[in-house]
Amino acid sequence: MTSDFVVEKGQLKAYLGSPDISGDFVIPEGVKKIGSEIFQENIKGDITIIFPSTFEKLEENSFDKANVVCYDFSKAKKVVDMSSINLKGIVNKIILPTTLKVFTASVNGKVKFKDVYVSDGEHVVNDGFELCPELEILDLKGITLKSDNFIIPSNIKKFEQGGLTARQITILPKSKLKIVSLGTLDTLSIPYGIDYLECQSVNYVFFEKSALNLRQFKIKNNKQPFVFENIDIANVTYHEELEQKGINYFSTNNGLIITQLDNTIAKFKDIPTEYDGKKNIGIMC
Repeated sequence: MTSDFVVEKGQLKAYLGSPDISGDFVIPEGVKKIGSEIFQENIKGDITIIFPSTFEKLEENSFDKANVVCYDFSKAKKVVDMSSINLKGIVNKIILPTTLKVFTASVNGKVKFKDVYVSDGEHVVNDGFELCPELEILDLKGITLKSDNFIIPSNIKKFEQGGLTARQITILPKSKLKIVSLGTLDTLSIPYGIDYLECQSVNYVFFEKSALNLRQFKIKNNKQPFVFENIDIANVTYHEELEQKGINYFSTNNGLIITQLDNTIAKFKDIPTEYDGKKNIGIMC
């Protein structure tokens, strides 16, 4: 009930209702700012904070005395920079608005999210950053996120992998990305136009054009990756259908690249010189 809230000039100052609540905790429409420590008593259940469309600012420690399991910003279209929102703790889930321009998963190291969703008002999509057309900075430090192939949306200009665990990260052709900071990967696809890329470790790198187009490519460990140039990076596919024969490979527009050859299983005759209409262009294992 709205009578449970003390709101003055658009600022939510206190919640005076029962502490015996759980589930959705809906902030009333009209609230632009949420003050610190709005709960007078410890909230007994796990709650999901649902922010209104009018929401703009959150003070530090606003939700002390409550165990928040989800922050739902899907209606809060005025929020464009998550780094300015004072959240803290370990949170199971956050739902972001499509209006975001800056997403930082860890604000001063005070908050960590386990699952990140984006909502356009109708759909809620896990890791759906492509639903944010104006998102330019995506920083995933402090997040625990897993993906087989994480695709960086083409509108992103700066990307920090942070706590994202991915076998492959794909940067789309015609991407606006200029600065990239990555961790440990198996596979990386790089389009023309990126200025700076830093990576902890990577095994296979596919360039849309020449590696010389990248001004600076820094790999922190001493192991150099296998590099392939002039690749249609939108159509690099990893295949495991020959795994029972001890062979895994990439399919590219230039041909096949063998990445795994288990000598205890595979025989030399099993290595395809041509498969699916494409020639074998290298054995990199």
